[in-house]
Amino acid sequence: MAFEIINGLEMPDRTSSRESIYPFGVMQVGHAFKFSPEELKRVTAAVGAYRKKDKEKSFAIRKIDDETYGCWRIEPPAA
Repeated sequence: MAFEIINGLEMPDRTSSRESIYPFGVMQVGHAFKFSPEELKRVTAAVGAYRKKDKEKSFAIRKIDDETYGCWRIEPPAA
């Protein structure tokens, strides 16, 4: 199969077809949400992905008890 090489083809903006199930975009400093230990890896990965898009926002994940974790929006570290 041969591919045609095209010069000057405009590349569309990158868009995501999936919206996050986590509320990072609407969280203010001091806001938090709880989640189960089974979701820890997913939430941690989602925080990392969100931080790549919005470096101005910071989050912290902490264990609340054996059955619950929390994710908090925190002040970004001082530069």
